[in-house]
Amino acid sequence: MSYPDRQLVLSPQAEDDLAGILQYTLETWGESQLLTYGKVLEDGLQMILDNPTIGFARSAVSEKHRFFPTGKHLVVYRVTPTRIEISRILYGRMDLEGNL
Repeated sequence: MSYPDRQLVLSPQAEDDLAGILQYTLETWGESQLLTYGKVLEDGLQMILDNPTIGFARSAVSEKHRFFPTGKHLVVYRVTPTRIEISRILYGRMDLEGNL
């Protein structure tokens, strides 16, 4: 189910996360992989926007966030009536509790 009135909003931390991921990908694997992995992340964010309940809850970590794996990363987000708020985009092995 699509929610056309909802906006996808990245927090300043999520913007920094995304910029760091893309910069690391470029420096480590080159421009072709940057474009490929950038599309993976973009598609994951679009999936969340199209279906906000797609992510899983982890009440032991956060009562208000959902988590959705995208590529090698985990998108941490909150759903409000008008927005999908991306809080963080973390490497899958990072400590969730310490990074929220």
